[in-house]
Amino acid sequence: MRQKIHQKAIDKAAHLLRPGERPMAVGRGGMGRAPVARALGVAAASALLSGGDRIIQTAPEQYFFLLTDQRLLVLESGILYGPTGRLHLELPRHGLTVEAYEPGFVSNFRIRSGDESIRLRFPRSDKKDAEAFARALGLRVG
Repeated sequence: MRQKIHQKAIDKAAHLLRPGERPMAVGRGGMGRAPVARALGVAAASALLSGGDRIIQTAPEQYFFLLTDQRLLVLESGILYGPTGRLHLELPRHGLTVEAYEPGFVSNFRIRSGDESIRLRFPRSDKKDAEAFARALGLRVG
């Protein structure tokens, strides 16, 4: 199943790939800076505005990460969290530095490219994707 969804993500991103560009790793997870704070803010604001009658909870956005030999592509996910061909973010591979890699129940990467800094989160169910991603970035996985 994992290989099937990886191939689907690569197929959906085929129109974004440059000639000769090769996919190195594919993963699925969350991205951002402070999604928990945003979710709590939305819940608190909705409770306050509705007089406590309603609380809106936001689900974290899921993305597909496609690491190639030239770039890191972040693709939006569609219905039922399947990959789409819509590009959310593109970072060049040559300037990519991993500031932190924290494997665990939720594996986190803090990545910088120029003045852009992002955090990628791989859930426990996608731990193997996180490890493959780390290896493709040149990190040791033990």
